[in-house]
Amino acid sequence: MKKNIVLFTVFFIFFLNIFAQKPTCKNAEDSVLVRKNRGEISYYYPAKFLKDVFFYITFSNNVYSKKQLPIGTVTNDFLTCYNKTSQKLLDSIFKVDFFRKSDSILTEYDRSGRGYRNTDFPGGAPALQKFLNKNISLSKDAKPSDADKFVRVYYSFIVDESGVVSDIKKVKSNCSICDEEVINGIKKLPNFIPATEAGLPKKVKYILPFTKKM
Repeated sequence: MKKNIVLFTVFFIFFLNIFAQKPTCKNAEDSVLVRKNRGEISYYYPAKFLKDVFFYITFSNNVYSKKQLPIGTVTNDFLTCYNKTSQKLLDSIFKVDFFRKSDSILTEYDRSGRGYRNTDFPGGAPALQKFLNKNISLSKDAKPSDADKFVRVYYSFIVDESGVVSDIKKVKSNCSICDEEVINGIKKLPNFIPATEAGLPKKVKYILPFTKKM
């Protein structure tokens, strides 16, 4: 008799959990469908280095956007149901197991300017260093004002949505007679590759460090 009561209790709790989850999953499925009808597909993505923090990522018009959610915004049951429903759509669109490849997919979106990317010099850091070496010639009298063996001069500037450099300002320097030569070199910079946010060009501040061993 006791065994039957225990079994009944176990099955009752099991089915109670199933029925309790149905409304949650139904709400999640409906939410995915609403997004789909607007031409959007979204999912919840856990932050790699922040416990219990999730990003809400949305693909739309061949770009993606992300929004960090306050802790506790969604329940684990809703999140699980939502991602399970979204995965069917994402797998179909990207022709892969999306959640296994999501990092590389987002990286490719960022690289191609359809996600999030910081501003950069055409050709990257090596090309920028080559440009600076060619366009900045320090005086023979140039030397650090401290015990450092390197001249270190830092300038900031704005890179606008078109990549144009403006508003150049000195941040710090350990070689006062180097400052003018460095800023003259910076004024010769070509347009940068603009930063992007959710696939749209964005104006950003850039810190340029110039260092040279003396």
